[in-house]
Amino acid sequence: MSSERFTGVAEPVISLAKQQYKQGHVVWLACIGGYTFEQQALQSGIQIFTELTLDRRLYPLNIHADYKRLQRFIEERRIDIVHSHLLHDNWLAASALRAHKRPHLLIRTMHRFEWPRRDPMHKYLFRKRVDHIITTSEAMRQRVLSRLGLPPEKVDVIFGGVDLERFNAAVNPYAIRDEFHVPHDAPVAGIVARLRKGRGHDWLLRTIPKALQRLPSAHFLIVGRGELKYKMREQVARMPERANVYMTGYRVDDLPEAYAAMNCSMFLGQGSEGTCRAILEAMACGRPVIGVADGGVGEIIRDGQTGLVVAQGDEQGLCDALVRMMSDLGAAAAMGRQARAECERRFTEENRTEGIMRVYRAAWESKYGRSIDAPDDSGKEGGRG
Repeated sequence: MSSERFTGVAEPVISLAKQQYKQGHVVWLACIGGYTFEQQALQSGIQIFTELTLDRRLYPLNIHADYKRLQRFIEERRIDIVHSHLLHDNWLAASALRAHKRPHLLIRTMHRFEWPRRDPMHKYLFRKRVDHIITTSEAMRQRVLSRLGLPPEKVDVIFGGVDLERFNAAVNPYAIRDEFHVPHDAPVAGIVARLRKGRGHDWLLRTIPKALQRLPSAHFLIVGRGELKYKMREQVARMPERANVYMTGYRVDDLPEAYAAMNCSMFLGQGSEGTCRAILEAMACGRPVIGVADGGVGEIIRDGQTGLVVAQGDEQGLCDALVRMMSDLGAAAAMGRQARAECERRFTEENRTEGIMRVYRAAWESKYGRSIDAPDDSGKEGGRG
């Protein structure tokens, strides 16, 4: 995966590799060396392959060098399955596997909720070179099927997973409140998202005054960092309601405590990966979520049971949802308990990994007419890479 930073798609990729490694598979992660993504992968105990530039600027010399290195690596390591997660990497893998004579699969996960490209070159890639596509929601699966004209059996939905040990309902709910002097008994709603356009922060800031008119005791946490940080700080500083709004900055080690400080969390815009990780993290911490009706959000949140779903940009709808959640904290807590149970049932890292491994096995049997665990045509076991 051609990502430098441990953000967005990077988290589910490393999570998958870790879980596959725990199951005893041989796993290599090809990534760009020297950045936080590689550092996080190394800390997770994953084998790293950093001889590729993975340069998305499409310099011909770098592309050719990466193609030759990846082709050689696949041959030498007897790789069975190459799983790509971004478009550049998908093309690179398809090229490297073109002359590969041993049985193999090329899998692609489309993480973002967006329309896939459908020009002739990309249709060729997805129809002819990619063996199977995974999406993170049924909404994205339908986009892929309608846009590319693929047979339904070639595209599967695998929902995101969350670390239930790190994000849990026993996390201290007062640490972040004490840091920002928020009363322990005050109703609190929060949003954890990168501070960038499209994540719903403007919508929230327009809604907060309306909510405080109806519930003056409410407080709001804005958690994250990004290119809009300084602009948003200025906006909040100008608000008459600024005493009830806190920009906490980026939280790393104490992110679970940030969710625990809230009575409800908000997810108001899609990020760079469609698993809606902030929803799952909040739910795992036993917090209900107010989510925007976009992409797979409605497939994760059970409206009225584990959270509330509101229409995109609907200030009155968001205000009503916030007031409903924060005016009855007992009901919100009951929703949060259901949210945690939903995570334990549907959104574990183990469930995600098992789903992907099932896709591998089914795709292999469909392509070769035999189990991936059976000997290959040469009578030798595959590399299980």
